[in-house]
Amino acid sequence: MDIVPVGHFPRGDAMGVSKRRKDALKRDHPTCYFCATAPTEVPDHVPSRQCFKGRVGPEDFEFPACDRCNQMSSQLEQVFALYLMLADHSDDELDEAMLAKLIQGVANNNPNLLPLMNLTARQARQHYKSTGLKLPAGMTFSEAPIAELPAGNRDVFLAFSRRLTCALYYKEVGHPLPLDFKISTGWVQVVDPSARALEKAVVDFLPEVTLPNRRNTNIGDQFYYRWGHKPEGIFAFAAQFRSSFYIIGAAASPAVSNTEDPKWQAHRDDI
Repeated sequence: MDIVPVGHFPRGDAMGVSKRRKDALKRDHPTCYFCATAPTEVPDHVPSRQCFKGRVGPEDFEFPACDRCNQMSSQLEQVFALYLMLADHSDDELDEAMLAKLIQGVANNNPNLLPLMNLTARQARQHYKSTGLKLPAGMTFSEAPIAELPAGNRDVFLAFSRRLTCALYYKEVGHPLPLDFKISTGWVQVVDPSARALEKAVVDFLPEVTLPNRRNTNIGDQFYYRWGHKPEGIFAFAAQFRSSFYIIGAAASPAVSNTEDPKWQAHRDDI
């Protein structure tokens, strides 16, 4: 297990507009961005709208998907959204209604993935010592805002980060990630001391910056990423979600990723 600190009916022609948008998606993007083989049937929001305040996500982050790929990770996305909200250390006011809805959803669909909140002062002390984090001023270890994530949390982050890799590759490169490419991903909390080194490395090696947006809504403080791509078959990115997590990922062609490192797994294993 891992321990992490935590912060805190359509009207008018809406249905017709939705159908026209879906038809346009199928016409302009005929192949699923994830499995790279099945025909497009529905849009897939990556990151899911559950990851954003008020479920209002950025524009232009709807990806062409087949029904199977769209549905295969919906419950895990809900779990990731919960972890994301709990780990947010920004000063934004907590949306308690949205948090309660996510907790209830995970309790219904994946109760084994609910975080444990009633940790002992000893567990808190050990965590702060091992990570180098500082306890907030005036707070005792028995009051420390930390939670223990169940062992299954790694599968949640892995599934989410690999799907995000495929989505961002499609958006920036313009076609589905080939199934024989290998993917490697990782993640770290923004408040983790090791995140500072990651920030510096990202600026040095990933030159392109994408700041997602939506009209009349500030999205950039919730999600943005840096990325780079080389024609010989290398794509990499580092995305920040709120003041919660950095998600990093890389995809490489067989000619480049001829490694037996278990951290690199072929994309076809995701399908």
